[in-house]
Amino acid sequence: AIGNGTGIVNMTGGFVGKYYSVAARNVISGNTGNGVETSGGVIAGNLIGLDVTGLKALGNGGSGVFGGGDISTNVISGNASHGIDLTGGSASANFIGLNVYGLGEIGNGGAGVHAIGPVWIGPRTVFPRNQIAHNHAGIWLESPSFASIEQVGGDSTFDNGGLGIVDG
Repeated sequence: AIGNGTGIVNMTGGFVGKYYSVAARNVISGNTGNGVETSGGVIAGNLIGLDVTGLKALGNGGSGVFGGGDISTNVISGNASHGIDLTGGSASANFIGLNVYGLGEIGNGGAGVHAIGPVWIGPRTVFPRNQIAHNHAGIWLESPSFASIEQVGGDSTFDNGGLGIVDG
């Protein structure tokens, strides 16, 4: 099959995926652009940049997820650019650069999480941490002022090509 330009565009704050349901996972992969573009929605429980087994790369040509919202419980790996290009909102409980079991080396071409603007990366209360590995960098905080990053913490970043957290 031939991929789309962008896999899913969620501009109304809707819900894409399903928390903790392996059977209901969307496979958002093989697109020439970003896998998902969102502005305030919930992106949860999806395989983004992987095949249906969650074990092999079938990356998107851009980032796995681009935009703002609640990005959680996804497996985001094998994309040409960043795993998550976060412009606002939060990212928690994702496997980024890993397979569906939290293993393997299926890194994204850019950072695991690239953050611009007011974001929260890591667990707030209920959700466990992000596991971010095998990407060009772990977390890249690109912001005119570090004060616009609300919180980064509780994540596991390892075996990335650069630093675990890059500021600037």
